[in-house]
This record gives sequence, structure tokens and C-alpha cells, in this order.
Amino acid sequence: MGQFPAGARIPTAKLNDRHVQARQSAGLQSIGNNSETILNWDVIDSIDGITWSGGTAVAVPISGLWTVSCTVRWTGNATGYRRIAIYVNSTLFADQAAPAIPVNHPLNVAFTAYLAAGQTIDARALQTSGGSLGFAVTSRTPNLIITKQ
Repeated sequence: MGQFPAGARIPTAKLNDRHVQARQSAGLQSIGNNSETILNWDVIDSIDGITWSGGTAVAVPISGLWTVSCTVRWTGNATGYRRIAIYVNSTLFADQAAPAIPVNHPLNVAFTAYLAAGQTIDARALQTSGGSLGFAVTSRTPNLIITKQ
């Protein structure tokens, strides 16, 4: 398993051509109040079973039609709102926001679009609870899934 420093882009040659999943498996991020934060991924793996560590952005391995989704499960807190967004080449591409609720709750954003090889995808979170807020621990979220159509 290769090691990548936080913020590193995962090399295109390391990715499966059809499906990549980035996830946080331990040490879930805390998101500061009213501060959009790029999500860090502990594990990035492909459908062929190869796994890498670290990183914030995933490079599109080949040009074509891709479905990209990001899901987080916010820790319950009734103040403010929650937002999750996907950026392509550092430009907002899709986002979803919802009012806060006092129980753990998921938030998902997804799109399907033509993406060119080498474009980078990252996910960002924003919340306004009045303090730092983390994600609820689950085996499946937070995640960023990229699938070739």
C-alpha cells in the first residue's frame, strides 16, 4: 500500500479505469463553523481491490461519461445548516444543502457528466452549527465514489 501525504493527488496510473471509491475509515474530520473544508480521504480503493492511503483529490483516469457522488453523515446538532459540494478542477460543480436536525443524518450530492482525463475531483463540507462539527462514524461514509458509465 503506497503512502501519499495529506493533500496529495492520487496518480491517474494508480486508478482503476472504471470505479474509484475514496473514504474516511478512521479519524473522521471535524469541520469548523462556517468554513468550507476540503475532505481528506484515509483510503482510496478501486474495484480491482488495490488500496492507497491519503489524499484530497482524485484525478479522472480516462475521458468519458462519469457519475460522481459524495455522501456524508453529519453528527446530530439542531443549529444552522449542512452542505456538501463536489468541485471539478477547483470549480464548484454540484452541491446539496439541508437544514440541521438533532440526530445523525446523511447528506448526498451526485451528478453525471462528461469529464476529461486528468481533471481533478474533490469534495468539500460546510456547516453552521456555531462550533466545530464532525461526521457520524459509519462503515460507508463519508465517501466519494466515481464510476465510469
